[in-house]
Amino acid sequence: MLTVFGCTFTAAAISGHLVICENFTIGLPFPLAHRYFAGMAVISFTALATSTALILSDNRGRVISFFSGVAVVFGALIQSESEAYAGLWQRIILVIITGWMIYISKYSEL
Repeated sequence: MLTVFGCTFTAAAISGHLVICENFTIGLPFPLAHRYFAGMAVISFTALATSTALILSDNRGRVISFFSGVAVVFGALIQSESEAYAGLWQRIILVIITGWMIYISKYSEL
């Protein structure tokens, strides 16, 4: 799941900036490709966080992992509904994902 999340997260970041390259074309239109990869990144992160919550030994790490996955799903739903604040919600999701990765790598023992 970590590999799938990393690939989709990277693809979402790259496909969001492909509009700059005038001569480069892919099969999907750029906004559609970015939405597809961003949606797959949300799904794969949710699966990664909830599966990590099932194998962690400490309860604090379990709760943080589970609620990080749930918060990212709700953030993505709110982002898709409010076009005016989509960038804000995207950054909040990024902060949640980054904070989860830092916490899991530093303080949890698998």
